[in-house]
Amino acid sequence: MIKKDDFDIIISSKKSVSQPIVNNIAEMIFKQLPHRNENSLIILSHNNEKYEEISLKKLRYIISSLYQEFEEKNIKPGDTVLLTTLSVNNELFITLLLVALISYGVRVLFPMFVESKALETWIKNTNCNAIIYPADEIQTLRGCTRQKQEIQEIKRISQHNGLSLYDVSSDFHIQTYLDTMISENYSSDDTLLQKCMKNTSFSTESVIFTTSGTSGQSKLVLYEQGAFLRNCQSWQESGMYQKEKLGGRSFIDILPHTISIRTLFNAFWTGYPICIITTDWIKQKPQKILPFLMKMKPEVMTLGPSSFRLILELITVVPEVKDLAFSELRTVVSTGAPYSKKIAEEMKKQFGLYLHNAYGTTETQQVLTTVLCNEQELSLYDVTLGKPLNGVTLGLKKYDGDLYKLFVKTPFGHKSIIGEKIINAHEFFYTGDIVKQEKINILAYIGREQKDFIKSGYGAKVPITYLQEYYKELYEKVNHIEYYAFETFNFSLGVAALIFITDEHLPKGRITNKRIIKKYYNQIIKINSHLRQTLEPFEYEQRKIIRFLLINSNVFHTLKGTISSSALEIQFEDEIYDILHTNNPKSGVQNLPYFKSVFLMFLIQYTPLRQYKLRRLLMKILLK
Repeated sequence: MIKKDDFDIIISSKKSVSQPIVNNIAEMIFKQLPHRNENSLIILSHNNEKYEEISLKKLRYIISSLYQEFEEKNIKPGDTVLLTTLSVNNELFITLLLVALISYGVRVLFPMFVESKALETWIKNTNCNAIIYPADEIQTLRGCTRQKQEIQEIKRISQHNGLSLYDVSSDFHIQTYLDTMISENYSSDDTLLQKCMKNTSFSTESVIFTTSGTSGQSKLVLYEQGAFLRNCQSWQESGMYQKEKLGGRSFIDILPHTISIRTLFNAFWTGYPICIITTDWIKQKPQKILPFLMKMKPEVMTLGPSSFRLILELITVVPEVKDLAFSELRTVVSTGAPYSKKIAEEMKKQFGLYLHNAYGTTETQQVLTTVLCNEQELSLYDVTLGKPLNGVTLGLKKYDGDLYKLFVKTPFGHKSIIGEKIINAHEFFYTGDIVKQEKINILAYIGREQKDFIKSGYGAKVPITYLQEYYKELYEKVNHIEYYAFETFNFSLGVAALIFITDEHLPKGRITNKRIIKKYYNQIIKINSHLRQTLEPFEYEQRKIIRFLLINSNVFHTLKGTISSSALEIQFEDEIYDILHTNNPKSGVQNLPYFKSVFLMFLIQYTPLRQYKLRRLLMKILLK
């Protein structure tokens, strides 16, 4: 066990977290809280193309009704249930089932995406009892070939393991509950609810998240209910729920993530609603989500850099969107991926808002944020990780020079990683990250101790070992590949790659020879085509190479024989800048084809914009 005396520097909020005023998540939903308006709207979302607003009273009705269905289906508190979402399906139904299952006392396995090869292992390691999946809805969708294959694979695995299998829409009556008008004097105070509140507690295991491990294989990260309740208490006592900070309508862009689940519980705790949109619609059907955003009017956004880039690109082309959808935006926070100063500058210019930074891991939840800093401590050019939330202690161990290994101790961290040695959530957890102390008790993020993964611009972990496996045919022809999350939004997801080769017939440095570029371009296209047929869609989108730059150079190795990413950053600073930012063809940076952008198509077709002839002409040119 690591203790405080083992560290060179200790940074602490110096404020502990009080005991939460509720004993479990069911109480948080069903009991009156002194700081929460009983007439609050809790969820703003959509059911296909219909906009939905769910009040606290309606939420209680839906959740208690689902409790009855769980009992009828013999889903019991203490069971483990796999709840799957495939990004193209209705996220509102998934959200309601997730909340009902957790508050009922079920342990929910909630993966970011379904990894078919790992699914059977997950089921065995978690002693899974049942699976809930959106099969019927997926089957009705046009296209979605890979998602339909995933549905069949889930069905096969459930049958092979003798698990109960339930469909999100046909086996649960969520649509009926949404359509039901409840009376003013409705009360959900029934026997089953009282039993649920009595039999669950802080130590009730609640959610299992997936996150990439050092080996590339996903880890199963287990949380108890108490972690989320203490997190809410910490946020309240840290002042995070103040209107000028993060108190308000909060928008999320991907559901199965600790950031989004925290935002969901924040909504229940405060009465400030969460705004949920089907993930795939953001990039595939923006013409349909804009009317929803106009009604939601998000006030708070905590997103990855690429999500902010998408918003900026949209507003640049169609300035009216800023007033239509984002006129009440008040606080923006970048998290889940390296902070982008370029995007921060553009957010400041476009919205007049400082893009805050925040730090956390799947195992710790968010522990640092610049939202807690005063205005004089904020800078677009000297960005830090901010200050710790109440209850958080950071331990720094000397790494090299003025760099330190970062350890975190938090009252709202994970309980354990399933299949590994049980780690007490109140012990120091090594994050694997390297930081620098810029000022007393103020840290700047440097990178990973071992570059075992990168974060995509949407905050998803991309394991290097998986990339090495996917592109092994490419690796056989090159010296090294260095990966980055790029910041120039081109209506696609994926990673950028600096590809180092040795060719004595070419000058040293970046390669602009079209014949050589075409050779590697074709190789990557071929591999991507295969990956598209074999990987789960979300996995493919996040992990494919979509942009590259060839460099004719040897790669610096350390005395240990490893490749130094920091040395590469110094030696190839200009090349790295270009791979992250530029689309100038003279730079040698090569973009791969991306899907036909319905994002741009909407700018032509959306009725209020048709009068702008010049813009319409511009969009037609871009769509060619």
